[in-house]
Amino acid sequence: MKKIINGDSHCGFYVNPNDARGNFLLQSGTLHKDLLALWCKAVTVLKPQIVIDVGVNFGEILFSMKYPEHSRIIGFEANKELFPYLEKSRIEHPNVKQIELIHKLASDKEDKEIDFYIHKSWSGNSSAVPIFPDHLLKKDKIKAITIDSLFNNTVLNNKSMLFKIDVEGYEEKVLTGMKNIINSCGSCIGFTEINTSFLETAGTDVNAFLSQLNNQFKVLYLKSSQNLIQFNRLDMQTLKSHFNQDEVHIDLILFSDNNLINKFNFNIEII
Repeated sequence: MKKIINGDSHCGFYVNPNDARGNFLLQSGTLHKDLLALWCKAVTVLKPQIVIDVGVNFGEILFSMKYPEHSRIIGFEANKELFPYLEKSRIEHPNVKQIELIHKLASDKEDKEIDFYIHKSWSGNSSAVPIFPDHLLKKDKIKAITIDSLFNNTVLNNKSMLFKIDVEGYEEKVLTGMKNIINSCGSCIGFTEINTSFLETAGTDVNAFLSQLNNQFKVLYLKSSQNLIQFNRLDMQTLKSHFNQDEVHIDLILFSDNNLINKFNFNIEII
């Protein structure tokens, strides 16, 4: 078990050096430098009352900095093998009393038991979607939960929320299971990874999913921490054309409104 410190915030997280992803993080510090920088800035700008990380992995995003004292912080991780590292990171974090780690699968269903596939060498490739060959995976069972169910007795009007979803093709189901909290919060910023191949393997209609995102949020593509792209038309044809690829793998930033975007002083290119 090895600890990595975020030099900017002095907060840290633990990894398994025998996991290929954990070892990579030891060498580089992060896989998502621009996303991490923007996450930290979002905490400063938004001062979120609710923070949700779905697909925590080793917690390089969730444990990256100190949060406001009023924040309720929830991390979802379906891979049970990561919890010894996550719990040690939580205990040493300055917001320890506010952080809740949940070993369930954030989904669109409640209490249903679902197959989960743990990647044997690279923990970040674990998913409820069997996207890799069987010999690379260990099959597990895990109970599903909707994020909305955690806020049934919570007044959400005007609350601010920051969230991240990185679940290897399961994104549509996670967002469906948190539609009430998204619609009820006053302002929110979300980070979601989009891998069109993984989404299709999960049975997601990618164009319908992109349309759903476009209806719920102001959607921007993270080109770098300060440079973002807004697509006039967010669909598969546009993405394939822009990236010149049949399969697209990108990070999208989701904002509840334009006023929130303006607080960041981004350089935004409209395509």
